[in-house]
Amino acid sequence: MSSADQAADAIPPPRFDRGRLTLLLVPIGVLVVMANIGTALAPTLVNHHPVLLITLDARNRHLLLVVAAGIDAAPFFVIGFLRLLVSDPLFFLLGRWYGEPALQWLEAKAGKGATRQLRWLERKFARYGYPLVAIMPNNAICLFAGSSGMRPRTFWTLNVLGTIGRLVFFWYLGKALHDPLSTFLDWVQRYQWPLLALSVGVVMVQTFRAQSRGEIEPLSAIEDEIEALSNERPPGDDTTDVR
Repeated sequence: MSSADQAADAIPPPRFDRGRLTLLLVPIGVLVVMANIGTALAPTLVNHHPVLLITLDARNRHLLLVVAAGIDAAPFFVIGFLRLLVSDPLFFLLGRWYGEPALQWLEAKAGKGATRQLRWLERKFARYGYPLVAIMPNNAICLFAGSSGMRPRTFWTLNVLGTIGRLVFFWYLGKALHDPLSTFLDWVQRYQWPLLALSVGVVMVQTFRAQSRGEIEPLSAIEDEIEALSNERPPGDDTTDVR
């Protein structure tokens, strides 16, 4: 991504606004809960309620499996597009409005291994921001895009085109792999209740571990942490560059 594009639209972060932060964090929390529910219930939803599954959680494996399960093209592309896109502007605005404090908070909650990955992505984003937004606009990438000062219209253009391309790719991949995927789905159907118990158990264990590590916190605690990080910024530090 060119430095000229970043500089042209980079804006100083505004004074900390707790109410505006709440408006971002509440829907983010709802989407996280939805994704966990979708992952936990996937063994029962994938064959019988594929539209509900990608409404809850449109991760790659679910997109691939619902194609093999026989989902119609219209709900696949419409619901899939909306579900993939809905969280991206929230993280983009989190980065744009809160900049470095939001990045520091994300790194603090990511864990050692994930923190190294995030820092690597931060370094690569300065050079490869455009293709990263188009190819893998996950939560961290969208946060980096907002923090770096990427123009909103540039972000939306890359994000929308990349999301459409992702859906087209998984639609045709699912069609091409229909036979082996159908065999797998038959197996899932046969053992759906043991698989459901296993899936729910895994999600519960992961949630418990994340909570014990402090990765899951009350909304007020998250707001307090980002506000504290904002207050630690050196006087006159108005930069939001991703380094």
